[in-house]
Amino acid sequence: MQTKRRGRPSFVLPYGEARQIVKSKNFDSKAEYIEWVVNEQPEGFSKDPYQTYRLRGDWVSYAHFLGKTDDIPCEDIVQQIEAESFTYVHNPFSKIKNLLHKILHNFEVVHN
Repeated sequence: MQTKRRGRPSFVLPYGEARQIVKSKNFDSKAEYIEWVVNEQPEGFSKDPYQTYRLRGDWVSYAHFLGKTDDIPCEDIVQQIEAESFTYVHNPFSKIKNLLHKILHNFEVVHN
Protein backbone atom coordinates (compact mmCIF):
# COMPACT_ATOMS: atom_id res chain seq x y z
CA MET A 1 0.00 0.00 0.00
CA GLN A 2 1.39 3.36 -1.07
CA THR A 3 1.48 6.02 1.63
CA LYS A 4 0.20 9.35 0.41
CA ARG A 5 2.21 12.43 1.17
CA ARG A 6 0.43 14.88 3.42
CA GLY A 7 1.07 18.51 4.15
CA ARG A 8 4.06 20.30 2.72
CA PRO A 9 6.61 18.43 0.64
CA SER A 10 9.89 17.68 2.41
CA PHE A 11 11.63 19.98 -0.08
CA VAL A 12 10.58 22.09 -3.02
CA LEU A 13 12.66 22.58 -6.13
CA PRO A 14 13.92 26.08 -6.84
CA TYR A 15 11.52 28.08 -9.01
CA GLY A 16 13.67 27.92 -12.16
CA GLU A 17 14.13 24.15 -11.99
CA ALA A 18 10.46 23.50 -11.24
CA ARG A 19 9.42 25.86 -14.03
CA GLN A 20 11.58 24.08 -16.62
CA ILE A 21 10.11 20.69 -15.73
CA VAL A 22 6.55 22.04 -15.63
CA LYS A 23 7.10 23.83 -18.95
CA SER A 24 8.20 20.54 -20.54
CA LYS A 25 4.93 18.91 -19.44
CA ASN A 26 2.92 21.40 -21.56
CA PHE A 27 0.11 21.86 -19.06
CA ASP A 28 -2.79 23.92 -20.39
CA SER A 29 -3.92 25.25 -17.03
CA LYS A 30 -3.29 25.62 -13.32
CA ALA A 31 -5.90 22.90 -12.72
CA GLU A 32 -4.01 20.46 -14.96
CA TYR A 33 -0.78 21.15 -13.05
CA ILE A 34 -2.47 20.64 -9.67
CA GLU A 35 -4.07 17.41 -10.88
CA TRP A 36 -0.61 16.16 -11.91
CA VAL A 37 0.87 17.00 -8.50
CA VAL A 38 -2.04 15.36 -6.63
CA ASN A 39 -2.07 12.20 -8.75
CA GLU A 40 1.63 11.69 -9.46
CA GLN A 41 3.02 13.19 -6.24
CA PRO A 42 6.32 14.22 -7.86
CA GLU A 43 9.01 14.98 -5.31
CA GLY A 44 9.89 18.66 -5.04
CA PHE A 45 6.64 20.11 -6.40
CA SER A 46 4.05 22.06 -4.44
CA LYS A 47 0.28 21.82 -4.88
CA ASP A 48 0.28 25.59 -4.34
CA PRO A 49 3.30 26.98 -6.19
CA TYR A 50 1.94 30.52 -5.90
CA GLN A 51 2.11 30.41 -2.12
CA THR A 52 5.40 28.52 -2.02
CA TYR A 53 7.34 30.73 -4.43
CA ARG A 54 5.63 34.00 -3.47
CA LEU A 55 6.94 33.61 0.05
CA ARG A 56 10.43 33.07 -1.38
CA GLY A 57 10.13 36.13 -3.61
CA ASP A 58 10.33 34.11 -6.85
CA TRP A 59 6.71 34.01 -8.04
CA VAL A 60 5.85 35.71 -11.33
CA SER A 61 2.53 34.27 -12.54
CA TYR A 62 0.89 30.97 -13.41
CA ALA A 63 1.40 31.72 -17.11
CA HIS A 64 5.12 32.12 -16.42
CA PHE A 65 5.34 29.07 -14.13
CA LEU A 66 3.54 26.85 -16.66
CA GLY A 67 5.87 28.08 -19.40
CA LYS A 68 3.17 29.81 -21.43
CA THR A 69 5.15 33.07 -21.42
CA ASP A 70 8.64 34.21 -20.64
CA ASP A 71 7.61 37.85 -20.31
CA ILE A 72 7.54 39.60 -16.99
CA PRO A 73 5.92 43.02 -17.52
CA CYS A 74 7.63 45.67 -15.39
CA GLU A 75 4.26 47.08 -14.33
CA ASP A 76 3.29 43.69 -12.94
CA ILE A 77 6.56 43.46 -11.05
CA VAL A 78 6.05 46.85 -9.40
CA GLN A 79 2.43 46.05 -8.52
CA GLN A 80 3.44 42.69 -7.04
CA ILE A 81 6.19 44.29 -4.97
CA GLU A 82 3.82 47.01 -3.73
CA ALA A 83 1.12 44.43 -2.89
CA GLU A 84 3.63 42.40 -0.90
CA SER A 85 5.35 45.36 0.74
CA PHE A 86 4.18 44.24 4.18
CA THR A 87 6.48 41.23 3.80
CA TYR A 88 9.52 43.47 3.68
CA VAL A 89 8.86 45.67 6.70
CA HIS A 90 11.70 44.17 8.73
CA ASN A 91 14.20 44.10 5.89
CA PRO A 92 13.67 46.87 3.31
CA PHE A 93 16.69 45.69 1.29
CA SER A 94 14.81 42.46 0.47
CA LYS A 95 12.22 44.53 -1.38
CA ILE A 96 14.88 46.27 -3.45
CA LYS A 97 16.75 43.01 -4.12
CA ASN A 98 13.55 41.27 -5.23
CA LEU A 99 12.58 44.13 -7.54
CA LEU A 100 16.04 44.27 -9.14
CA HIS A 101 16.12 40.50 -9.59
CA LYS A 102 12.80 40.51 -11.43
CA ILE A 103 13.72 43.51 -13.60
CA LEU A 104 17.06 41.96 -14.56
CA HIS A 105 15.39 38.64 -15.33
CA ASN A 106 12.88 40.46 -17.56
CA PHE A 107 15.74 42.31 -19.28
CA GLU A 108 17.56 39.02 -19.99
CA VAL A 109 14.41 37.39 -21.40
CA VAL A 110 13.64 40.36 -23.67
CA HIS A 111 17.20 40.77 -24.92
CA ASN A 112 18.15 37.11 -25.48
